[in-house]
This record gives sequence, structure tokens and C-alpha cells, in this order.
Amino acid sequence: STKAAKVQPTPTPAPLITYQGNGYTIGYPQGWSEKGNGSLVTFTDTRGLTAFIIEETPNPNGTIPPTMAVDGGLNGLKGQGINFQKIDAAPTLTLGGNTWNQGEATADTSANGQTTNLKLVVLSSDYPQHTATTQTFTLIYSTPTKEFEMANTQSFQPMLQSFKFA
Repeated sequence: STKAAKVQPTPTPAPLITYQGNGYTIGYPQGWSEKGNGSLVTFTDTRGLTAFIIEETPNPNGTIPPTMAVDGGLNGLKGQGINFQKIDAAPTLTLGGNTWNQGEATADTSANGQTTNLKLVVLSSDYPQHTATTQTFTLIYSTPTKEFEMANTQSFQPMLQSFKFA
């Protein structure tokens, strides 16, 4: 007698809807909602538990390093939760041909009487580099830690791969 190995199906990313921002485009999953415009846009899943935020801040000539935006995003989670823990991650990554600074953390957050451990990733980069019109772009994505790997595969990575400066 032989035993068949169980094969775990690979999660399939959802088809993406293109969003045209101020100086960029990004795809987001069908069924998600999009709120805001201009310098701050938030994309959320139907449950409101998984979010992807894009924030633009004027940074003429790139005088403020993108690492400050990463620290600000992480400190935002630290201020909202308890048991905050920074996660070791590569300090930079390349996305769409640009170098982005990166930080990750988890914390317990409470909403509607329920506490959830949330994982948050913050990416930040200046574009265009060192000009009078430089903007700092900050991408923040988060979901409950126990769902992070699936959300990362199905939603966050396809969104990140679709991000392009216009």
C-alpha cells in the first residue's frame, strides 16, 4: 500500500484593480475598498482587518531621510498597542527599480473589546531623488499576525509588484 502525499494548494493572488495616485499607480485586490486621495490613500479588505496605506509627504531635495518615515510608522503601532516588538528585517529592498527603507513590527491592538496581534510592515522611499519636487512615499501594510503570510502572498506582494512611479 502506498500513501499519497497531501499537497497544499498555493494561494492564488486576486485580480487587481488599478488605482492612479499622485505620481504613482498601484493595483489592489478586487473586493477591497479604497478611501482617501491625494497624499493619503487606504485600501482595506472587506473585513477591515487587512490594510495597505500609501502616504506622500513633500520632502524638497530629500532633506529628511526615508528612515524617519519608517520609524514614524513603527512608532505609530507602538503607540496604539502593547507588547510591541520590532522584527529583524533587511534594512532596504528594491521595488520597481528604487531602493526602499524597511521596518517590521508586531503589537497587540484592541478594537471592539477584542485584542489581536497585528503585524505591520513600513516601506519608505524618496521620488524623484534630490529635486525641489521630491516626495517621500511611505507604504504601510498590516493584518493580524496569524493571517500575515497568506495576506502577504495573496494581496500585499501583488500590490507591491504592481506599484510604479508615474
